[in-house]
Amino acid sequence: MARINYKICPRCNYITQDDVPGRFCIQCGEKLLKQCKQCRTAISNPFALHCPECGNTYHHQIAHVPTEPAGAGLPASFRALAK
Repeated sequence: MARINYKICPRCNYITQDDVPGRFCIQCGEKLLKQCKQCRTAISNPFALHCPECGNTYHHQIAHVPTEPAGAGLPASFRALAK
């Protein structure tokens, strides 16, 4: 039985088979991954989050962005309502 490999979008998780033409995600425009960036193993499980060979993640890591506390930037009289 032939092994099917996949391309996945590291940003929006779009999945397509590797033999479908195209290098970029049709959903968000990000470059699709055909293999692990670290060890170059082909992606054979379209639902995997990490490479089974080296454990590297297939998806972008979203950095934690600090947010302002509720009501920051509002006049003092409105801050109590924002909490």
